[in-house]
Amino acid sequence: AWAEELQDVLFGCEKAVLDRVEAASQSTHCFGPRREDGKFQDWEGIDPNFPEHHQRWQGIRERNVIFSLVFWMLRRGRKEPTGCERINLLLLYMAVWFMCFSYLERRKRDAVSCEQSWIHACVPESLGGGCHNASLCAELVTLDATPKKLKDYAAVMGKRSSEFAREQSMECLGDDVGLVCRMPMCSAANTPCDGGLCDCRAVENPVLQYMREIFLFTIFFKVLYFPFDLLLRFELKGVWHVLGVGASFAVGVLLLLGGAVTLWLYEPDGRSFGLSATRFALTFISLCSFEMIKSFTLGYLVGTYVIQRNCCPTAARIWKYLLA
Repeated sequence: AWAEELQDVLFGCEKAVLDRVEAASQSTHCFGPRREDGKFQDWEGIDPNFPEHHQRWQGIRERNVIFSLVFWMLRRGRKEPTGCERINLLLLYMAVWFMCFSYLERRKRDAVSCEQSWIHACVPESLGGGCHNASLCAELVTLDATPKKLKDYAAVMGKRSSEFAREQSMECLGDDVGLVCRMPMCSAANTPCDGGLCDCRAVENPVLQYMREIFLFTIFFKVLYFPFDLLLRFELKGVWHVLGVGASFAVGVLLLLGGAVTLWLYEPDGRSFGLSATRFALTFISLCSFEMIKSFTLGYLVGTYVIQRNCCPTAARIWKYLLA
């Protein structure tokens, strides 16, 4: 019954595209034909009576929170989870990503605000800073320690920052605020006042910033989202169903509110808040799209025509189970 349902929820065009991709993969020299290894294991959830690539694709789109809801609205989704549960999973998935996004935006605003405070206090006006008294400005050796990407002081001063963050940027100095110009702009580590005033890495290295975002999301995905995803995909009844839906909804709303408050505190105005929210939406959609492409290509195709061809069948099973 499950396999018949699986065939019924796929559109004909989906099956046609999947069949063409499967045929092209089999004929590609670098992939080559798969090594047959008998029946599927029970834990793989694959019915041998129906094409594996159809079943893998359905599982991928069902786990994607956006496409899962869209195909359910088109009456091409599995009976479980229900529409309400799919909306809850979308909300929770979005909330986890939004929490990570807002936290790292806060770190970036903290870094920019700290850099601007240092430039205003220590860089001479002739170089684009705000220091009027040459005797109080940073020495040339201290200025030379500024990373090349941040030496355009006027450009740094023109970046969006937060008054809330600027007020906190020199807290690590305590009562020694007057010593700020004796230290470089950027600290030697990820913490302020460690050989320099500001943690510049959050701004100076966007790749590192993105890797941090993905790393944080991976952790919170496992801790906050994955348990609810498993819970709502079980056919819970009665009070357990209500508790599962209610708990996932409450966690999602709390995470969204926390992220929104963080962004609102660190954005200078409503327009900046809107731009950050738009950037979040675009990164969220990109993440969901990437997940589908990654799961089918890296998870299924590579697992079937590379791992299964060159390694033992167990390695291919585990690869596809984890990535597809």
